[in-house]
Amino acid sequence: MKPTATPGAEVTNTTMQIPAVVYDNPCLGEPVALHGELHTVLTLTRQPTGFHVGSHLNGRYTGTGLVTGVPYRASETQQDAWNVRDLPDSHTTTMVTRLISQGRADNAFLYTTVTTRMDANGVPTVTVDDQRVECRG
Repeated sequence: MKPTATPGAEVTNTTMQIPAVVYDNPCLGEPVALHGELHTVLTLTRQPTGFHVGSHLNGRYTGTGLVTGVPYRASETQQDAWNVRDLPDSHTTTMVTRLISQGRADNAFLYTTVTTRMDANGVPTVTVDDQRVECRG
């Protein structure tokens, strides 16, 4: 699904490259090297009671188990929206991305915590605060 902007909204479109990072994969008991990108589209719309912020996140990752060589692929899209009375403001969300094993290993889940900060002028900054891998069988 493509994000759509409300007429009159300010739109910010950014892609962050996620460099190769090694995570412990509890599904396999081995480290997995993941890399990819996180694409964000943010909309800021002035309303009579404050501001409406819309967020569209799209993460794409690939990785490899460093002991078994098992490859992983993942992609996920998440949309979020919130209202704020005054700026500056911030909002934190966690994106859950299923890491799909390209072999017989169990799939894993990548949790990415993202914070969006809007300064007093409505200029956004998006940061990845945390990423971790969990096994849910």
